[in-house]
Amino acid sequence: MTEKIIFFTEPELRKLIADLLRQCNPENSIQKDILNVQDANWITRKEAAGYLNISLPTLDKYTRQYDIPVCRVGRQKRYKKTALDQVMAKHQIKYKIK
Repeated sequence: MTEKIIFFTEPELRKLIADLLRQCNPENSIQKDILNVQDANWITRKEAAGYLNISLPTLDKYTRQYDIPVCRVGRQKRYKKTALDQVMAKHQIKYKIK
């Protein structure tokens, strides 16, 4: 089995990433509003829990309970800060930003 190295230009890579992100639950209205590949505010699950000052299990519960948009990148989950803020404000969940 041989390995292949593929090179992308920046616009090609941006388009590829945008297409992959759109595949992550495209029917979610919040996801549509926040989907912008040029915005670097996608954070890991651990960073999202830290940002909201809640535990990882609580973040998982809120993700399911309040339909927080999340994008899987390989085995990792990524959240967008603006989406977290929108969902928390919409459901009036109190949290402290560090």
